[in-house]
Amino acid sequence: SITKPITLRSAPLARGRIRNATLFLTANFAGPGNRYVIEGIQFIDAPIDLTLGTNDGADEQTVLLRGLDIVSQVSFDPAIRIRTPQVSSRKLVQVQHLRFLGRTGIGSIEAPPVLDLEVEDSQFTLADTSGGVRFVFSGQSDATIRRSRFENRSGNSDVCVNIQYALGSNGTMDIARNVVVGCPTGMRLYGAPAIGSVVARVRNNTLRQHVRAIQFASDTLGAEIDNNIFSEIRSTVFDQELASLTIRNNLYHRTPAVAQNQDSPVFADPGFASAVDEHLLPDSLAVNSGRFASIPPGGDFDGHRNDLATIGAFDFRTGGSGEHVATPENSFSNVTVIPDSLSRWFAPVHVQSLVEGFPLPAWAPNHLGVYSTSTTGQLTFLFSQNQGPIGTPRRFHVLDSSLFQGRTELVDATNQSANLMVIDWSELDARPDARPIVMQRA
Repeated sequence: SITKPITLRSAPLARGRIRNATLFLTANFAGPGNRYVIEGIQFIDAPIDLTLGTNDGADEQTVLLRGLDIVSQVSFDPAIRIRTPQVSSRKLVQVQHLRFLGRTGIGSIEAPPVLDLEVEDSQFTLADTSGGVRFVFSGQSDATIRRSRFENRSGNSDVCVNIQYALGSNGTMDIARNVVVGCPTGMRLYGAPAIGSVVARVRNNTLRQHVRAIQFASDTLGAEIDNNIFSEIRSTVFDQELASLTIRNNLYHRTPAVAQNQDSPVFADPGFASAVDEHLLPDSLAVNSGRFASIPPGGDFDGHRNDLATIGAFDFRTGGSGEHVATPENSFSNVTVIPDSLSRWFAPVHVQSLVEGFPLPAWAPNHLGVYSTSTTGQLTFLFSQNQGPIGTPRRFHVLDSSLFQGRTELVDATNQSANLMVIDWSELDARPDARPIVMQRA
Protein backbone atom coordinates (compact mmCIF):
# COMPACT_ATOMS: atom_id res chain seq x y z
CA SER A 1 0.00 0.00 0.00
CA ILE A 2 1.66 3.20 -1.24
CA THR A 3 0.51 6.63 -0.03
CA LYS A 4 3.42 8.94 -0.93
CA PRO A 5 5.28 9.78 -4.14
CA ILE A 6 7.63 6.87 -4.68
CA THR A 7 9.43 4.85 -7.33
CA LEU A 8 8.99 1.09 -7.12
CA ARG A 9 10.97 -0.89 -9.68
CA SER A 10 12.85 -4.14 -10.11
CA ALA A 11 16.59 -4.03 -9.77
CA PRO A 12 18.37 -4.33 -13.15
CA LEU A 13 19.08 -8.05 -12.85
CA ALA A 14 16.27 -9.03 -10.47
CA ARG A 15 12.81 -10.44 -11.06
CA GLY A 16 10.21 -8.30 -9.33
CA ARG A 17 6.88 -10.11 -9.12
CA ILE A 18 3.59 -9.59 -7.31
CA ARG A 19 1.24 -12.57 -7.31
CA ASN A 20 -2.26 -13.02 -5.86
CA ALA A 21 -2.21 -9.69 -4.05
CA THR A 22 -3.41 -6.14 -4.72
CA LEU A 23 -1.12 -3.14 -5.07
CA PHE A 24 -2.93 -0.11 -3.61
CA LEU A 25 -1.52 3.24 -4.70
CA THR A 26 -3.15 6.39 -3.28
CA ALA A 27 -1.92 9.55 -5.02
CA ASN A 28 -3.11 12.34 -2.76
CA PHE A 29 0.09 13.98 -1.53
CA ALA A 30 -0.27 17.77 -1.46
CA GLY A 31 1.99 19.89 -3.65
CA PRO A 32 3.16 20.34 -7.24
CA GLY A 33 4.95 17.72 -9.32
CA ASN A 34 4.00 14.62 -7.33
CA ARG A 35 5.08 11.54 -9.25
CA TYR A 36 4.44 7.88 -8.50
CA VAL A 37 6.37 5.33 -10.61
CA ILE A 38 5.83 1.57 -10.82
CA GLU A 39 8.29 0.05 -13.27
CA GLY A 40 9.58 -3.29 -14.53
CA ILE A 41 7.43 -5.57 -12.36
CA GLN A 42 5.35 -8.60 -13.24
CA PHE A 43 1.82 -8.86 -11.86
CA ILE A 44 0.23 -12.32 -11.87
CA ASP A 45 -3.47 -12.28 -10.97
CA ALA A 46 -2.70 -9.15 -8.97
CA PRO A 47 -4.66 -5.95 -9.69
CA ILE A 48 -3.27 -2.43 -9.39
CA ASP A 49 -5.71 -0.17 -7.56
CA LEU A 50 -5.10 3.57 -8.16
CA THR A 51 -6.89 6.30 -6.22
CA LEU A 52 -5.97 9.83 -7.31
CA GLY A 53 -6.74 13.40 -6.37
CA THR A 54 -7.01 15.99 -3.64
CA ASN A 55 -9.37 18.88 -3.10
CA ASP A 56 -6.63 21.41 -3.90
CA GLY A 57 -6.57 22.47 -7.54
CA ALA A 58 -2.85 23.37 -7.28
CA ASP A 59 -1.83 19.79 -6.47
CA GLU A 60 -0.44 17.54 -9.21
CA GLN A 61 -0.76 13.77 -9.17
CA THR A 62 1.05 11.83 -11.90
CA VAL A 63 1.20 8.03 -11.92
CA LEU A 64 3.61 6.36 -14.36
CA LEU A 65 3.20 2.63 -14.96
CA ARG A 66 6.04 1.53 -17.22
CA GLY A 67 7.30 -1.81 -18.40
CA LEU A 68 4.76 -3.87 -16.48
CA ASP A 69 3.98 -7.46 -17.43
CA ILE A 70 0.43 -8.31 -16.31
CA VAL A 71 -1.23 -11.71 -16.52
CA SER A 72 -4.82 -11.41 -15.35
CA GLN A 73 -6.89 -14.55 -15.88
CA VAL A 74 -8.98 -14.62 -12.72
CA SER A 75 -12.30 -12.95 -11.98
CA PHE A 76 -11.14 -9.46 -11.02
CA ASP A 77 -11.72 -6.92 -13.77
CA PRO A 78 -9.97 -4.66 -14.75
CA ALA A 79 -6.31 -5.31 -13.96
CA ILE A 80 -5.46 -1.58 -13.59
CA ARG A 81 -8.32 0.12 -11.73
CA ILE A 82 -8.54 3.90 -11.53
CA ARG A 83 -10.77 6.07 -9.37
CA THR A 84 -10.74 9.82 -8.57
CA PRO A 85 -13.02 10.47 -5.59
CA GLN A 86 -11.52 13.98 -5.23
CA VAL A 87 -11.47 15.82 -8.52
CA SER A 88 -9.96 19.29 -8.06
CA SER A 89 -6.27 18.50 -8.54
CA ARG A 90 -4.56 17.76 -11.84
CA LYS A 91 -4.38 14.00 -12.41
CA LEU A 92 -2.43 12.12 -15.08
CA VAL A 93 -2.01 8.36 -15.52
CA GLN A 94 0.65 7.30 -18.03
CA VAL A 95 0.85 3.65 -19.09
CA GLN A 96 3.93 2.87 -21.19
CA HIS A 97 5.29 -0.44 -22.48
CA LEU A 98 2.63 -2.52 -20.78
CA ARG A 99 2.31 -6.16 -21.78
CA PHE A 100 -1.12 -7.47 -20.79
CA LEU A 101 -2.77 -10.88 -21.07
CA GLY A 102 -6.27 -11.32 -19.70
CA ARG A 103 -9.72 -9.73 -19.61
CA THR A 104 -9.75 -5.94 -19.17
CA GLY A 105 -6.40 -4.17 -18.98
CA ILE A 106 -7.27 -0.62 -17.85
CA GLY A 107 -10.61 0.70 -16.61
CA SER A 108 -12.69 2.47 -14.01
CA ILE A 109 -14.72 0.58 -11.42
CA GLU A 110 -16.59 3.34 -9.59
CA ALA A 111 -17.91 6.79 -10.54
CA PRO A 112 -16.38 8.00 -13.82
CA PRO A 113 -12.95 9.45 -13.04
CA VAL A 114 -11.75 12.93 -13.98
CA LEU A 115 -8.21 12.60 -15.30
CA ASP A 116 -5.97 12.48 -18.35
CA LEU A 117 -5.08 8.96 -19.47
CA GLU A 118 -2.16 8.17 -21.81
CA VAL A 119 -1.55 4.60 -23.03
CA GLU A 120 1.45 4.19 -25.32
CA ASP A 121 3.63 1.45 -26.83
CA SER A 122 1.74 -1.38 -25.16
CA GLN A 123 0.40 -4.83 -26.04
CA PHE A 124 -3.02 -6.15 -25.03
CA THR A 125 -3.72 -9.82 -25.69
CA LEU A 126 -7.35 -10.45 -24.77
CA ALA A 127 -8.12 -13.89 -23.44
CA ASP A 128 -11.71 -13.49 -22.27
CA THR A 129 -14.69 -11.13 -22.48
CA SER A 130 -14.31 -7.34 -22.16
CA GLY A 131 -11.31 -5.57 -23.76
CA GLY A 132 -7.98 -3.81 -23.44
CA VAL A 133 -9.17 -0.34 -22.40
CA ARG A 134 -12.68 0.13 -20.98
CA PHE A 135 -13.20 3.57 -19.56
CA VAL A 136 -15.90 6.09 -18.68
CA PHE A 137 -14.67 9.67 -18.14
CA SER A 138 -16.29 12.65 -16.49
CA GLY A 139 -15.40 16.32 -16.11
CA GLN A 140 -12.50 17.62 -18.20
CA SER A 141 -10.63 14.49 -19.30
CA ASP A 142 -8.45 13.59 -22.26
CA ALA A 143 -7.68 10.06 -23.47
CA THR A 144 -4.63 9.27 -25.60
CA ILE A 145 -3.95 5.78 -26.97
CA ARG A 146 -0.93 5.50 -29.27
CA ARG A 147 1.28 2.85 -30.81
CA SER A 148 -0.40 -0.06 -29.04
CA ARG A 149 -1.62 -3.44 -30.22
CA PHE A 150 -4.98 -4.89 -29.20
CA GLU A 151 -5.59 -8.48 -30.22
CA ASN A 152 -8.48 -10.76 -29.36
CA ARG A 153 -7.36 -14.38 -29.19
CA SER A 154 -10.25 -15.72 -27.15
CA GLY A 155 -13.18 -15.40 -29.53
CA ASN A 156 -15.07 -13.88 -26.58
CA SER A 157 -13.85 -10.30 -26.25
CA ASP A 158 -16.52 -7.80 -27.22
CA VAL A 159 -14.69 -4.49 -27.79
CA CYS A 160 -10.94 -3.94 -27.96
CA VAL A 161 -11.08 -0.20 -27.10
CA ASN A 162 -14.17 1.13 -25.30
CA ILE A 163 -14.11 4.82 -24.28
CA GLN A 164 -17.16 6.72 -23.05
CA TYR A 165 -17.80 10.24 -21.78
CA ALA A 166 -20.42 10.83 -19.10
CA LEU A 167 -23.00 13.59 -18.78
CA GLY A 168 -21.47 17.08 -18.80
CA SER A 169 -17.92 15.95 -19.58
CA ASN A 170 -15.47 17.51 -22.03
CA GLY A 171 -12.29 16.33 -23.68
CA THR A 172 -10.51 14.74 -26.62
CA MET A 173 -10.00 11.11 -27.58
CA ASP A 174 -6.75 10.82 -29.55
CA ILE A 175 -6.44 7.26 -30.88
CA ALA A 176 -3.47 7.02 -33.21
CA ARG A 177 -1.02 4.51 -34.72
CA ASN A 178 -2.61 1.46 -33.08
CA VAL A 179 -3.17 -2.05 -34.44
CA VAL A 180 -6.56 -3.49 -33.46
CA VAL A 181 -7.26 -7.10 -34.44
CA GLY A 182 -10.05 -9.59 -33.91
CA CYS A 183 -12.62 -8.11 -31.53
CA PRO A 184 -16.19 -8.13 -32.92
CA THR A 185 -16.13 -4.35 -32.42
CA GLY A 186 -12.72 -2.75 -32.82
CA MET A 187 -13.56 0.53 -31.06
CA ARG A 188 -16.65 1.84 -29.28
CA LEU A 189 -16.52 5.59 -28.72
CA TYR A 190 -19.52 6.99 -26.86
CA GLY A 191 -20.72 10.34 -25.56
CA ALA A 192 -23.68 10.54 -23.22
CA PRO A 193 -26.51 12.98 -24.02
CA ALA A 194 -25.68 16.53 -22.95
CA ILE A 195 -21.92 16.05 -22.96
CA GLY A 196 -19.88 19.17 -23.54
CA SER A 197 -17.28 19.49 -26.27
CA VAL A 198 -15.91 16.00 -26.98
CA VAL A 199 -13.99 15.12 -30.15
CA ALA A 200 -12.68 11.71 -31.21
CA ARG A 201 -9.61 11.75 -33.47
CA VAL A 202 -8.93 8.30 -34.94
CA ARG A 203 -5.80 8.57 -37.09
CA ASN A 204 -3.41 6.15 -38.75
CA ASN A 205 -4.70 3.00 -37.13
CA THR A 206 -4.84 -0.47 -38.67
CA LEU A 207 -8.09 -2.31 -37.90
CA ARG A 208 -8.38 -5.89 -39.06
CA GLN A 209 -10.87 -8.76 -38.76
CA HIS A 210 -13.87 -7.17 -37.05
CA VAL A 211 -17.62 -7.49 -37.45
CA ARG A 212 -17.74 -3.71 -37.22
CA ALA A 213 -14.71 -1.46 -37.06
CA ILE A 214 -15.87 1.59 -35.08
CA GLN A 215 -19.13 2.15 -33.25
CA PHE A 216 -20.04 5.72 -32.36
CA ALA A 217 -23.03 6.29 -30.11
CA SER A 218 -23.72 9.97 -29.50
CA ASP A 219 -25.63 12.76 -31.19
CA THR A 220 -23.30 15.32 -29.62
CA LEU A 221 -19.90 13.75 -30.31
CA GLY A 222 -17.67 14.91 -33.16
CA ALA A 223 -15.25 12.55 -34.91
CA GLU A 224 -12.36 12.79 -37.38
CA ILE A 225 -11.32 9.54 -39.10
CA ASP A 226 -8.10 9.97 -41.09
CA ASN A 227 -5.48 7.71 -42.71
CA ASN A 228 -6.71 4.40 -41.28
CA ILE A 229 -6.63 0.92 -42.81
CA PHE A 230 -9.84 -1.11 -42.50
CA SER A 231 -9.25 -4.70 -43.58
CA GLU A 232 -11.58 -7.70 -43.43
CA ILE A 233 -14.47 -5.87 -41.78
CA ARG A 234 -17.41 -8.26 -42.11
CA SER A 235 -20.45 -6.05 -41.53
CA THR A 236 -20.10 -2.31 -40.85
CA VAL A 237 -17.18 0.08 -40.89
CA PHE A 238 -18.80 3.04 -39.09
CA ASP A 239 -21.90 2.44 -36.98
CA GLN A 240 -22.70 5.99 -36.04
CA GLU A 241 -25.05 8.71 -34.93
CA LEU A 242 -22.91 11.79 -34.52
CA ALA A 243 -23.06 15.55 -34.41
CA SER A 244 -20.28 15.63 -37.02
CA LEU A 245 -18.16 13.03 -38.80
CA THR A 246 -15.22 13.73 -41.11
CA ILE A 247 -13.74 10.75 -42.99
CA ARG A 248 -10.57 11.37 -44.99
CA ASN A 249 -8.04 9.28 -46.84
CA ASN A 250 -8.75 5.82 -45.43
CA LEU A 251 -7.95 2.49 -47.12
CA TYR A 252 -10.56 -0.29 -47.37
CA HIS A 253 -9.91 -3.96 -48.08
CA ARG A 254 -12.41 -6.85 -48.05
CA THR A 255 -14.80 -4.47 -46.36
CA PRO A 256 -18.41 -3.48 -47.13
CA ALA A 257 -19.17 -0.14 -48.73
CA VAL A 258 -19.11 2.88 -46.46
CA ALA A 259 -22.45 4.68 -46.35
CA GLN A 260 -21.06 8.00 -45.11
CA ASN A 261 -19.64 10.75 -47.29
CA GLN A 262 -15.87 10.80 -47.32
CA ASP A 263 -12.82 12.37 -48.89
CA SER A 264 -10.20 10.50 -50.98
CA PRO A 265 -10.90 6.86 -50.07
CA VAL A 266 -8.49 4.15 -51.28
CA PHE A 267 -9.81 0.69 -52.19
CA ALA A 268 -6.95 -1.79 -52.35
CA ASP A 269 -5.16 -4.66 -50.69
CA PRO A 270 -3.05 -2.93 -48.02
CA GLY A 271 -0.11 -5.25 -48.68
CA PHE A 272 0.51 -6.58 -45.19
CA ALA A 273 3.78 -8.40 -44.59
CA SER A 274 1.89 -11.57 -43.62
CA ALA A 275 -1.35 -12.91 -42.17
CA VAL A 276 -0.17 -11.96 -38.69
CA ASP A 277 2.10 -8.98 -39.41
CA GLU A 278 0.54 -5.62 -40.30
CA HIS A 279 3.82 -4.05 -41.46
CA LEU A 280 3.52 -2.92 -45.09
CA LEU A 281 5.29 -4.31 -48.12
CA PRO A 282 7.17 -1.82 -50.29
CA ASP A 283 4.61 -1.88 -53.10
CA SER A 284 1.63 -1.23 -50.80
CA LEU A 285 -0.69 1.53 -52.03
CA ALA A 286 -0.81 2.79 -48.45
CA VAL A 287 2.88 3.71 -48.50
CA ASN A 288 3.49 7.44 -48.94
CA SER A 289 -0.24 7.99 -49.52
CA GLY A 290 -1.31 9.55 -46.23
CA ARG A 291 -2.82 12.96 -45.75
CA PHE A 292 0.17 14.60 -44.15
CA ALA A 293 -1.78 17.29 -42.33
CA SER A 294 -3.61 14.56 -40.41
CA ILE A 295 -0.60 12.48 -39.36
CA PRO A 296 -0.39 12.31 -35.54
CA PRO A 297 2.86 13.27 -33.80
CA GLY A 298 5.32 10.83 -32.29
CA GLY A 299 6.19 8.53 -35.16
CA ASP A 300 4.57 5.35 -36.45
CA PHE A 301 3.80 2.16 -34.50
CA ASP A 302 7.54 1.48 -34.29
CA GLY A 303 8.32 5.07 -33.33
CA HIS A 304 9.86 5.98 -36.70
CA ARG A 305 9.16 9.11 -38.71
CA ASN A 306 9.08 9.20 -42.49
CA ASP A 307 9.35 12.27 -44.66
CA LEU A 308 6.31 11.02 -46.59
CA ALA A 309 3.08 10.11 -44.85
CA THR A 310 1.60 6.61 -44.98
CA ILE A 311 -1.90 5.27 -44.37
CA GLY A 312 -2.20 2.95 -41.39
CA ALA A 313 -0.18 2.35 -38.23
CA PHE A 314 3.14 1.62 -39.96
CA ASP A 315 5.40 3.57 -42.26
CA PHE A 316 7.40 1.42 -44.65
CA ARG A 317 11.12 1.10 -43.97
CA THR A 318 13.67 -1.01 -45.78
CA GLY A 319 15.50 -1.57 -42.52
CA GLY A 320 16.11 -0.24 -39.05
CA SER A 321 19.39 -0.46 -37.26
CA GLY A 322 21.97 1.31 -35.17
CA GLU A 323 25.30 0.94 -33.45
CA HIS A 324 26.00 -0.05 -29.86
CA VAL A 325 29.39 0.52 -28.24
CA ALA A 326 30.28 -1.63 -25.24
CA THR A 327 31.78 0.52 -22.49
CA PRO A 328 32.61 -0.12 -18.83
CA GLU A 329 29.39 1.71 -17.91
CA ASN A 330 27.08 -0.65 -19.82
CA SER A 331 29.08 -3.89 -19.68
CA PHE A 332 30.12 -6.40 -17.09
CA SER A 333 31.83 -9.76 -17.42
CA ASN A 334 30.60 -11.31 -20.69
CA VAL A 335 27.45 -9.14 -20.99
CA THR A 336 26.68 -5.72 -22.43
CA VAL A 337 23.22 -4.10 -22.25
CA ILE A 338 21.78 -2.64 -25.45
CA PRO A 339 19.86 0.64 -24.89
CA ASP A 340 16.17 0.75 -25.71
CA SER A 341 16.85 3.41 -28.34
CA LEU A 342 18.17 0.49 -30.44
CA SER A 343 16.09 -2.33 -29.01
CA ARG A 344 12.51 -1.44 -28.22
CA TRP A 345 10.74 -3.35 -25.48
CA PHE A 346 9.41 -6.72 -26.62
CA ALA A 347 11.19 -6.51 -30.01
CA PRO A 348 13.69 -9.25 -30.87
CA VAL A 349 17.01 -8.02 -32.22
CA HIS A 350 19.92 -9.39 -34.22
CA VAL A 351 23.50 -8.34 -33.54
CA GLN A 352 26.74 -8.46 -35.48
CA SER A 353 30.15 -7.61 -34.11
CA LEU A 354 32.08 -5.09 -36.19
CA VAL A 355 35.62 -6.43 -35.97
CA GLU A 356 38.10 -3.61 -36.54
CA GLY A 357 41.53 -5.03 -37.15
CA PHE A 358 43.00 -8.47 -36.79
CA PRO A 359 43.60 -10.89 -35.24
CA LEU A 360 40.06 -11.78 -34.25
CA PRO A 361 39.33 -11.64 -30.53
CA ALA A 362 39.32 -14.88 -28.57
CA TRP A 363 35.53 -14.69 -28.35
CA ALA A 364 35.00 -14.63 -32.11
CA PRO A 365 31.92 -12.75 -33.41
CA ASN A 366 30.22 -16.02 -34.31
CA HIS A 367 29.94 -16.73 -30.60
CA LEU A 368 27.53 -13.93 -29.77
CA GLY A 369 24.17 -14.47 -28.14
CA VAL A 370 21.21 -12.15 -27.56
CA TYR A 371 18.37 -12.43 -25.12
CA SER A 372 15.59 -10.16 -23.82
CA THR A 373 14.22 -10.35 -20.31
CA SER A 374 10.49 -10.51 -19.66
CA THR A 375 10.20 -9.13 -16.14
CA THR A 376 13.06 -6.69 -15.53
CA GLY A 377 12.15 -3.80 -17.76
CA GLN A 378 12.40 -5.91 -20.90
CA LEU A 379 16.08 -5.12 -21.40
CA THR A 380 18.04 -6.69 -24.22
CA PHE A 381 21.40 -8.27 -23.42
CA LEU A 382 24.24 -9.26 -25.71
CA PHE A 383 26.69 -11.84 -24.38
CA SER A 384 29.67 -13.91 -25.46
CA GLN A 385 28.69 -17.56 -25.40
CA ASN A 386 32.09 -18.85 -24.35
CA GLN A 387 31.85 -16.63 -21.23
CA GLY A 388 34.91 -14.62 -22.23
CA PRO A 389 34.82 -10.90 -21.46
CA ILE A 390 33.03 -8.65 -23.94
CA GLY A 391 36.06 -6.35 -24.06
CA THR A 392 35.62 -2.58 -24.24
CA PRO A 393 35.38 -0.56 -26.31
CA ARG A 394 33.85 -2.76 -29.00
CA ARG A 395 31.18 -1.86 -31.55
CA PHE A 396 28.09 -3.86 -32.46
CA HIS A 397 25.54 -3.51 -35.22
CA VAL A 398 22.00 -3.90 -33.85
CA LEU A 399 19.02 -4.66 -36.06
CA ASP A 400 15.46 -4.62 -34.75
CA SER A 401 13.77 -7.57 -36.41
CA SER A 402 10.38 -5.84 -36.61
CA LEU A 403 11.72 -3.25 -39.03
CA PHE A 404 12.73 -5.40 -41.95
CA GLN A 405 11.77 -8.37 -44.05
CA GLY A 406 13.85 -11.43 -43.39
CA ARG A 407 14.29 -14.98 -44.50
CA THR A 408 16.51 -17.96 -43.80
CA GLU A 409 18.88 -19.10 -46.56
CA LEU A 410 20.26 -22.64 -46.52
CA VAL A 411 23.47 -23.40 -48.34
CA ASP A 412 23.15 -26.20 -50.88
CA ALA A 413 24.63 -27.24 -54.21
CA THR A 414 22.40 -24.82 -56.15
CA ASN A 415 23.54 -21.59 -54.53
CA GLN A 416 27.18 -22.01 -53.49
CA SER A 417 30.49 -22.37 -55.21
CA ALA A 418 33.82 -22.61 -53.40
CA ASN A 419 33.79 -19.82 -50.80
CA LEU A 420 30.80 -17.95 -52.27
CA MET A 421 27.07 -18.21 -51.75
CA VAL A 422 24.44 -16.35 -53.86
CA ILE A 423 21.34 -14.97 -52.15
CA ASP A 424 18.66 -14.89 -54.84
CA TRP A 425 15.77 -12.96 -53.30
CA SER A 426 13.47 -10.56 -55.11
CA GLU A 427 13.45 -8.14 -52.18
CA LEU A 428 17.20 -7.61 -52.71
CA ASP A 429 17.68 -8.18 -56.42
CA ALA A 430 18.10 -4.97 -58.40
CA ARG A 431 17.40 -2.88 -55.30
CA PRO A 432 20.19 -0.31 -54.94
CA ASP A 433 18.55 1.05 -51.76
CA ALA A 434 18.58 -2.36 -50.03
CA ARG A 435 20.99 -2.84 -47.15
CA PRO A 436 21.21 -6.59 -46.53
CA ILE A 437 22.53 -7.72 -43.19
CA VAL A 438 23.56 -11.35 -42.94
CA MET A 439 24.02 -13.28 -39.72
CA GLN A 440 25.23 -16.81 -39.28
CA ARG A 441 22.86 -19.09 -37.41
CA ALA A 442 24.10 -21.94 -35.28
